[in-house]
Amino acid sequence: MPTYEYRCKECGRKLSIHRPVEDRDCLPLCVGHTEHPYRMVRTFSFQMAPVFQERYEPSLGVTVSSNRALMDEAKRLSAAQSEITGLDCDIQPVALSDTKALGVDGSRLEESEKRAVDSGQREAKLWL
Repeated sequence: MPTYEYRCKECGRKLSIHRPVEDRDCLPLCVGHTEHPYRMVRTFSFQMAPVFQERYEPSLGVTVSSNRALMDEAKRLSAAQSEITGLDCDIQPVALSDTKALGVDGSRLEESEKRAVDSGQREAKLWL
């Protein structure tokens, strides 16, 4: 649902309402007037869609310029892997910051930190 902006002609008060497209011409009443509420008028407003910048997608190993290109490349790689292996493949891009999808948690972080310090790979830090 889009957000529509309205303005009162009498007092200049502005109002933003998130509503369905079919209700866009139902003009609200201005709450700034106690005796005679005035109908507000719809003002011109728009929102820019976020721009998808061309980027390297590490989960697929390719550079993509749109979400559509990302999904098309995933389908292409799935079909190629299915042909090579003879098994149905469904490759889905995964954000490397999504630790749950990657199956990573911090439960063994302290243990690996202690091992690195004990082996001399990392310097022990004391927080006082």
